[in-house]
Amino acid sequence: MTDSFSPSSDPLVSAIVPLYNGKRVVGATLQSLLVQRSVPYEVIVVDDGSTDGSATAVVDLTRGDPRVRLLHHPENQGIPRTLNDGLASARAPYVLILHQDCRLIGDDWLVRAIADLQSGDAAGVVGTPIHNPDRMTRMERCFWVIRNHVVRTIDEPDAPAPPFSENKCDLYRRATLLDVGGFPEGFHHGGEDQFLAAELRRRSLRVSFVPGLRYELTLGTEVGLRASLRKEAFYGRGIRDVARKVGTPPGDGSDRGESRGWLVNRAMALGWPLVLVAAAVLFLLLRLPPYSYLLLVLPPAARLLQLLFRAARYRNRYRLRATDVAGIPFLGLLADLAYLAGFLSPV
Repeated sequence: MTDSFSPSSDPLVSAIVPLYNGKRVVGATLQSLLVQRSVPYEVIVVDDGSTDGSATAVVDLTRGDPRVRLLHHPENQGIPRTLNDGLASARAPYVLILHQDCRLIGDDWLVRAIADLQSGDAAGVVGTPIHNPDRMTRMERCFWVIRNHVVRTIDEPDAPAPPFSENKCDLYRRATLLDVGGFPEGFHHGGEDQFLAAELRRRSLRVSFVPGLRYELTLGTEVGLRASLRKEAFYGRGIRDVARKVGTPPGDGSDRGESRGWLVNRAMALGWPLVLVAAAVLFLLLRLPPYSYLLLVLPPAARLLQLLFRAARYRNRYRLRATDVAGIPFLGLLADLAYLAGFLSPV
């Protein structure tokens, strides 16, 4: 049973759910919140100009639950503004950032997260992402492997530390978020999470990783090839903004360390097309013989092999078919080009 409390009670946790065209996934997210027990909390859903009926779905799903409030942007304003509006409306001393495509695992998630935060001096507590391949489309599974953002699946008991906090499922002290100025609104294409992480590091504030605080993570609405490639371009623009404004790689100052594998993968995604173009220009300037141009296949070939070995490695974990393993390298090249296009797009 979910512990109940009246709307006038002072909540201990304000859960902020940023929502944009998430009708397909937000129901599971809200359900995972509304079953939490033993903690008085409120849920603030901020609809950022959705066009798919997401706000109506939230109203139907929550059915007047007094714990849930819905805020609405007439037009899309980006995730930082959405989170800041939720933060401004929050009443509790602790704030949970929970994205629309994430689902808390366990009805005592908030209890355990608060206990960990109260027992130390950390600025926040980071949940552990878990994938459930049975609830993911084939395209989702393929793109998680391409991005090398692979984590444990739901049937694996021991989850590794995530590469860095993406504010997908993080519990913070509200005072800390207010003290650092909330989420920077200059990152419309993403990256506000890494900017916040850099600011926390600058202030010597630590974020705690708790292995047992698991949450299920999906790709949200990016279920087809076209949408997935658009998402890659979006990521490219976001990492460009981070590099320009922050100048440091992802990391949150926690005791988990940074993921070299994730950084190497993104470097490869940007690197092989640039190396290919630079080599082609050099060959033209040097007027090398035509057969020497065969060397230009080396950069994409190296990337193809890297992706193929990765797909084979994670084949069982992500329930990949043989055709998925064979196709991931070529999907990966398309994803890299979309990522590079976003990275090089006008600011």
